[in-house]
Amino acid sequence: MTATRTIFRNPTSWGYSPSRIVLEKGISLVSEEGPDVTFITGNIGTNVNFLGMQAIRGVTAYEKTTVRGFTIRNGATYPVTGNEYDNANGGGVFAPKAGNAAGTAFIDNCVISNGYARTGGNVWGGILHKCVIRGGLGNSGSTAARYSRLYSCVCSSVKNTSVGFHYGIYSSTIYGTGSGNNYELNAADGTSPIENSVLLAQCGGLGESNEPCVLKNLRNCVWFDSGVKYDRGTYVGQRQYQLDEATCSDVTVIESREAAGLDADLKPTRDSVAVDEGDTALLAKLPDAETDLAGTPRVLNGGKVDCGAYEHDWRVDYAAALGLRLVVTACDPMVELVDGKVRVPAGDGLEVAGPKWKKDDSVQLTVGDIQGTLNVYAEDGTSPVLTVTAAGTYQLTVANDSPSFRFVVDADGSADLAGFKRLSGMTLLVR
Repeated sequence: MTATRTIFRNPTSWGYSPSRIVLEKGISLVSEEGPDVTFITGNIGTNVNFLGMQAIRGVTAYEKTTVRGFTIRNGATYPVTGNEYDNANGGGVFAPKAGNAAGTAFIDNCVISNGYARTGGNVWGGILHKCVIRGGLGNSGSTAARYSRLYSCVCSSVKNTSVGFHYGIYSSTIYGTGSGNNYELNAADGTSPIENSVLLAQCGGLGESNEPCVLKNLRNCVWFDSGVKYDRGTYVGQRQYQLDEATCSDVTVIESREAAGLDADLKPTRDSVAVDEGDTALLAKLPDAETDLAGTPRVLNGGKVDCGAYEHDWRVDYAAALGLRLVVTACDPMVELVDGKVRVPAGDGLEVAGPKWKKDDSVQLTVGDIQGTLNVYAEDGTSPVLTVTAAGTYQLTVANDSPSFRFVVDADGSADLAGFKRLSGMTLLVR
């Protein structure tokens, strides 16, 4: 079943946690144009926490179902108290099978926001892939997701806990602010890992025991240590976490969210502590190991991977190092920035486009250190327009408007590109 430019929000009968959309076993609901233009809108309740009367959940997704490409917003559940999990939990999306169950619902490329429920304000259960989850409230915990498995997701909220009793968190970013916002982080089965992820939210939310909570199975993560302390052993507000040395490895601990070096969209800047800190071997667990949440290649800059849902897009840095107005259209994962130069190793090479260049423009290429032979191809040509075997400055002529060039190095070689600029007309700046 497909949908295009649709808002599902027609009134439904009031009842015991009705859903705007119910997907029976084996049904897929796919948006043709994505979450920016296709919406499923629930209805918040009349209770002070937006639960209760008139509440309508966004989606109920039974086993072997898929929901892809929607914004699911303002869903809520009816019960204010009690533990009827199928009625009280999962305001945005409720998947009766938890994230570890065979055949559980697959929620892909969705924005899920402002969901309200007893637990799992936005999502309860299911597998979440490349989803953005924000806002809402899990009245008794887990505002973003509960009993779910997360791949390449971003979770951000400002109230209560973010992600709790999970079945694995992979290449994801969890962010929250305020002393009331935290992540429970404990796996539902006690063993599911958190890998290649950025965890930036206040710790706590597991009761008022004076004993610290021990986090297990964190691997290649950036973790914000909230600095919650005890006054001579007395609990003073929130429960403290400790890392289990036997099961945690390669965890970068920071003392503030700002120290992570993320931008306003939670993407890593070039100097972020999350850059290049992931483990490429762990990518095999992802449903899509090729690209991140934004569609940027997962592996860049010398074959490395970042922690979190987003990769730093080194292609922008490569273009800036070569010259203004250039665009890197393709590159081998092993291309990397070294001392301000773009190092192209043997492999698929590097392709750039000069969108403002015109036919018969003169172009200058500066090559630094080089091992082997560098071949420069114009457009889709099969024969090089320039062959370079030594460092120096070389000139060639553009054959077509808005040209593209490919730089390919022979086996076991490499070449450092120090600059690439147009000589006639506007001169491009070179680093």
